[in-house]
Amino acid sequence: MFVWARGGVSNWGTLCGALIPAGAIIELVAGKDKGLPITSELLGWYTDNPFPSTKFDALSKFPGQVQTVAKSPLCHNSVSRWLDASKKRVGDPERGDRCAKVSGDVAYRTAEYLNAFSEGKFVAAWKPSEEYASCLPCHRGANSLRDDQVGYSNCLPCHGDPHKKK
Repeated sequence: MFVWARGGVSNWGTLCGALIPAGAIIELVAGKDKGLPITSELLGWYTDNPFPSTKFDALSKFPGQVQTVAKSPLCHNSVSRWLDASKKRVGDPERGDRCAKVSGDVAYRTAEYLNAFSEGKFVAAWKPSEEYASCLPCHRGANSLRDDQVGYSNCLPCHGDPHKKK
């Protein structure tokens, strides 16, 4: 049902394909709109978490892989950072193994969040990094200078910091 989500949605490199079914399951379990803070927390965790973890190394053909932080929920950021650090290429079998482990990591975290939710103990705690949060006063909201940004995705990994001298 979610095979289309692979490769960041039909290999477009957009939202990590592991996050899409996780969001659907969260909404199904939590109920209409109650899953939004859980899914938001999952995306924040994904943005800041080093992947792949070692949780699934026993099932892996390539245990002990290099870990990288995506700094974004986007597939292309996540994979590109890992490829650069690991010196691998998209078609290498290690990349597929890495993404399979990331999917396991996302499923595991989703189950943890849903268990906490079902016990009434889920608390959303993710906040944007200070570096990124400093952009928001100028780019978000009717009283901002530009009011041209929506969402919580960190813009800096792709667009850079315009305030830093090059």
